[in-house]
Amino acid sequence: MAPLAARNVGPIAPHSQNVELRHRMADCPRTEICPFYPHYAQSIPEQAQELRERYCLGNYLACARYAVAKAKGGNSVPITLFPHQHAEARRLLASGPD
Repeated sequence: MAPLAARNVGPIAPHSQNVELRHRMADCPRTEICPFYPHYAQSIPEQAQELRERYCLGNYLACARYAVAKAKGGNSVPITLFPHQHAEARRLLASGPD
């Protein structure tokens, strides 16, 4: 897979850590309230930042956490669900209402 900066995924916006430009979609509407990034930023900073850029600040519609939150409510998303864990998200969604 191409590095985030090389992917054409939306309008041009400034990179969050330097003046280099990158392509991205709109920020996730749950970015400010989702506990994922703050929870993992200290323990796995590089992976957390990569996931944040890919999903929170990129293609949030592909985020497993967003899919569960949208379908079942934000309180239904376990902190252990990572944005790329689509199979687990499908399992959570198939389990019915909380």
